[in-house]
Amino acid sequence: MVRLSGAVGADMSWDTTSPIDSLRGALYLSGLRFVLPSYSLGLTARDTLVLPMSQGRLLLHDVALYASGKQPLLLNGSVVLLGQQPSIDIRLDAQNVSLLQGRHAPGALLYGKALLSGSVGLAGPFSALNLSGALTLRGGSSLYYIYKDASLASNNKLNDVVTFVAFSSGPTDVVPSKQSRSIGGFSMNLNVTIDPTVQLDVLL
Repeated sequence: MVRLSGAVGADMSWDTTSPIDSLRGALYLSGLRFVLPSYSLGLTARDTLVLPMSQGRLLLHDVALYASGKQPLLLNGSVVLLGQQPSIDIRLDAQNVSLLQGRHAPGALLYGKALLSGSVGLAGPFSALNLSGALTLRGGSSLYYIYKDASLASNNKLNDVVTFVAFSSGPTDVVPSKQSRSIGGFSMNLNVTIDPTVQLDVLL
């Protein structure tokens, strides 16, 4: 379940003799917080966000969202809301962002420390969005995933859950797939690199 909290205000003007996309002004978001408890993720806007509206577009410029560290996620781009087909064109940039809350909370399936860098774009009409970019899970990350599946037999817990690979000879060169994946109108072409020192534990 996703939790969203905060306050919204607006200052808009519109000439009723003009098309609706001539609406101009700004949205004001204060105390904005987005929480995904199952994955120990919480994002907060520490300052009041001012999002200008022009020609039916909501504009985002260096919108900073903070997780558990000092470095923010930065959002830039626009969202078309009025006068045209609703669409989005937003880029998210991260530079050594500490994304997760370290301690386990009741009900959380994933917790630990995730240091993330990279850039991801989300673009297209709402009915056919495309997610693309590259992310790196950096060294110093340590993640714990609680695997809940009642169908696992006691003598077969690790089958199909995790595969152990020896990295004694160093990192293996992997050629990333260029093929996009489509999920019911949503396509994704995302390259994820995991530093070989990252620790990932699966708790059964």
